[in-house]
Amino acid sequence: MITSDKFAVLRDLSFFKEFADDELQTFLSICAEKVLKEGEKVFLEGSIGEEFFIIVSGQVAIVKESDSGERQLLTVLERGGVFGEMSIIDNSPRSACAEVIDSNAELLIVKKKFLEDLSKRNLDLSVKLILTLIQFISERLRMTSERFAFAQSTLKNLEG
Repeated sequence: MITSDKFAVLRDLSFFKEFADDELQTFLSICAEKVLKEGEKVFLEGSIGEEFFIIVSGQVAIVKESDSGERQLLTVLERGGVFGEMSIIDNSPRSACAEVIDSNAELLIVKKKFLEDLSKRNLDLSVKLILTLIQFISERLRMTSERFAFAQSTLKNLEG
């Protein structure tokens, strides 16, 4: 059941800062929900995804496995964290694994199919969601580029 707590989580996200309350309620109406226990996988690296997730409560670790099988923690996301969003855009296999690391994690699930159905009922809101999603992905890419440049610079300084 979609509660005011879930509405409050979304209202607090910068992702939804430009959304009116009624738009947020409509968005919530297309979301599914799931509660996972500690250690459960949200999705596996390499799997095909047709949804993204928003954390209502708990923590989710994003983990990448190296060719040698070593697990590398990329980030830990908490309440309000958005992840798995790239699959909505490019239909590529998941680039990392997502797993619950807190006792329980309550997630909102936004399926690509839900967004497609929404576009038939409310095209303006659908476009707003997709543009917001693209902006969100762009911000993450920019941050990743900055981290990569910093890592390269640090490595160069250590070598020379």
